[in-house]
Amino acid sequence: MRKILIALTICCLLPIAAWATPVEVYFNTPTTSLNIGNTFTVDLMADITDPVGGFGLDVSFDTSILSLIGLPAIGSSWLPAIAPDGDGLAGFAPFTLFGPQLSGSGITLATLTFQAVDFGTTTLAASMTPNDFTEGFPLPFPALPGSFAAVNFTNSSLTVDSAPVPEPATMLLFGTGLAGFVGSRIKRKKKA
Repeated sequence: MRKILIALTICCLLPIAAWATPVEVYFNTPTTSLNIGNTFTVDLMADITDPVGGFGLDVSFDTSILSLIGLPAIGSSWLPAIAPDGDGLAGFAPFTLFGPQLSGSGITLATLTFQAVDFGTTTLAASMTPNDFTEGFPLPFPALPGSFAAVNFTNSSLTVDSAPVPEPATMLLFGTGLAGFVGSRIKRKKKA
């Protein structure tokens, strides 16, 4: 009888992570072509079926192709948190009657602003550092402290094609100005 009570107690206290639906994390990237010098934003999104208490993630990319401008803007559904690793990708779920909880589809975790600095293709990858308990999606009560939801990550690829090509109107304006400058120099020489 005692063994049955112990087994039931353990089963009741187990974290619910094994039964929680994995969180799907993905990027909403620009669909237009990118050129050197372009500044653009990328949304880090999540589909969260079972409520979570917050999030903490890492994002990696090729820094020779893209430059992150400033810290990420945490999505409006979250309360910004201080990320110990300094990347600013952390947020707490709003507090409810049952503690901090948030779930839903298409939830913006953060918006990142980049500038294209060189040609090439880079992969945007979201991840969690193994054994870092400040990263992941913590499960709220009744899960045990330290219980995290499973996460599936979908990476995204961005290609920086070429330097911006001047518009025809810009070239026409430049050509007209150059012709006017040459014309005024010729006129001055004829007067002299």
